[in-house]
Amino acid sequence: MRAQFVLQEVWTGLRRNLTMTIALIVVVAISLSLLGTGLLFVKQVNNTRTYWQGKVQLSIYLCTTTSVSPPCQDNGPATAAEKTQIASDLRALPQVERVFYESQAQAYQHFKQDFAREPSFTNLVTKSEIPDSFQVKLHNAQTDFNIVAGTVQGRPGVDQIVNDSSLLAKFYKLLDGARNGVVIIAIVLIIAAILLVANTITQSCCRPSTAAGRRPSCGWWAPRTSTSSCRSSSRE
Repeated sequence: MRAQFVLQEVWTGLRRNLTMTIALIVVVAISLSLLGTGLLFVKQVNNTRTYWQGKVQLSIYLCTTTSVSPPCQDNGPATAAEKTQIASDLRALPQVERVFYESQAQAYQHFKQDFAREPSFTNLVTKSEIPDSFQVKLHNAQTDFNIVAGTVQGRPGVDQIVNDSSLLAKFYKLLDGARNGVVIIAIVLIIAAILLVANTITQSCCRPSTAAGRRPSCGWWAPRTSTSSCRSSSRE
C-alpha cells in the first residue's frame, strides 16, 4: 500500500513538473551517449596505437635516377651491391626486429592504391619517381632509432631516413585530445544530470496540500521557519 502511494505521488509530481522531467531525460540520454562515445573512442585510440606500433617504424629511402638530394646527385642511384650491404648491416643490428625491402614496382603499386580516387594525380607520377626503400621494424622505436639511423646515414645509395613513429606521435596527440574532450564533456553533463535528477525528485515530493493547508518543505535546503519555493503559507 505504501509503495503504491509513493509511486502515485512520484507520478503526480512528474506530471506537475513535465518540462523538468523532459529536460532530465534529454540530459541523461545525451550524457550517457557521450560517455559511451568517449569510452569507445578510448578503445579505438588504443587499438590504433597498438596496430601502428606493430608496423614499420623506420623507412630508409634509396637513391633513384630521379632523386634530387645532394648525396644522390653525387653518388648516383643505389646499386645492387649497396642495397645488399645495407640490408646485411641492418639485419646484423640487435635493435632491428625485421627488415623488409620494398621495390619501386611495389612502392608504385601501393602509391596507386592509396590515391586510387585521384587518377589525375597518379597519372602524373611515374614508377621511376617512386623510390625503393627498406622498411625496418625496431624493438624499441624511441631508443633504437638513432642507433639504426646512424648506421646507414650518409652511405652511398641512401637518400633519406624517415622516423615513422614521430609522424604517428602527432596523430596520436590529436586523437588523445579529441578523446579527452569527449570524456570531459560527458562528465560535466553527467554531473548536471545528477543535479537535475535530485532537483526533479525534490520537486516531485511536493504534495498539493496538507491538513494544515500548507505544502511541506521539498528540499533539505529549504528553511524550516520561512517560506520556501515549495511552501505556501495559508492566511490565519
